[in-house]
Amino acid sequence: MNSLFRTISIVFLLIGLANCKGSEDEPKTNIADSGIYVLVNNPIVSVSNPAILEGAVKLWHNNALTNISASGADYYLASGLFVDGNDTYIVGYNASTGMAVYWKNKTLVTLSTLGNSKGLAICVSNGDVYVAGNTSYGGKTYARYWKNGVITNLTTGKYVAAATSIIVSNNDIYVAGYEYNSSTINIAKYWKNGAEFSLTDGTYSAKVEAMALSGTDLYIAGYERNSSGSKVAKYWKNGNAVSLSNGNYDAEISSIFIDGNDVYMAGYEGTQYTPRIAKYWKNGIGTTVTNSRNLSEALSIIVKNSDVYIAGEEHNGTASVAKYWKNGTEIILASGGADAVAQTIFVK
Repeated sequence: MNSLFRTISIVFLLIGLANCKGSEDEPKTNIADSGIYVLVNNPIVSVSNPAILEGAVKLWHNNALTNISASGADYYLASGLFVDGNDTYIVGYNASTGMAVYWKNKTLVTLSTLGNSKGLAICVSNGDVYVAGNTSYGGKTYARYWKNGVITNLTTGKYVAAATSIIVSNNDIYVAGYEYNSSTINIAKYWKNGAEFSLTDGTYSAKVEAMALSGTDLYIAGYERNSSGSKVAKYWKNGNAVSLSNGNYDAEISSIFIDGNDVYMAGYEGTQYTPRIAKYWKNGIGTTVTNSRNLSEALSIIVKNSDVYIAGEEHNGTASVAKYWKNGTEIILASGGADAVAQTIFVK
């Protein structure tokens, strides 16, 4: 999958995911999904210049894909989705101008800043819009968040850093991300109301890609490399690390969802045949999402009324196909042409 689409998949509150496999000939819409929202990155070939792609951000809802980003010269990529009542928020960035952006119900909002910025996560609390991401300017890269467009830097900019997930609960602002150390090794971190906490010690590189809050328990997930350099799928509960893979092959967690006492996580784990196979874990027990040996990845998971939904992508031999799975039934959202990825799923 194009690495541009591997922007961090965010868990935005506590709801959902799924699992399985089927034909890739055309989208299947036999499952009622009026309450399902799926963010899709689906670049298209430029009409004016077939040698380049135009970023196409789309939303799957009511059994149809709707264009969110306007067609034109600018190339947009989206990172996350949040649904608040009847309002839909999508966060990302304009890769042509280097500006962090979000859309509220298809209306584009550009977050003012100097330098190049990316919006990587979004949430809404009491009408306030919070966007997490990073900005590079003047030789420095800051992990930061915007609240209604007002910037708060979480790091000094001395080392490369990014904020990849954000949650607001009871007026507390939780942000997760990573920051290089002086040896350019990523340290997994989180911030609570601006106070910084390190999850790893910098011996091996680590990144955080998802976060969820259940009561007073804070779950943060991603990966940490081992002594062999392999990525180990890992999460931290209240700062205590738990590994979900053995480190023989690369593995990562991209999404977390808490349903009662059950903890669901989604991502991928490599095998001897394929470097990435979509996978999810329920209470630490892993299940592959697809029976294919094609490259695949689970990027978002949510559970609603005991139904498990997973969004992600699977390669068909030519390009990546955007999909979601509900309890083992596959629904294709976008295929053909350039790579398509189902980035985030939300269920009302």
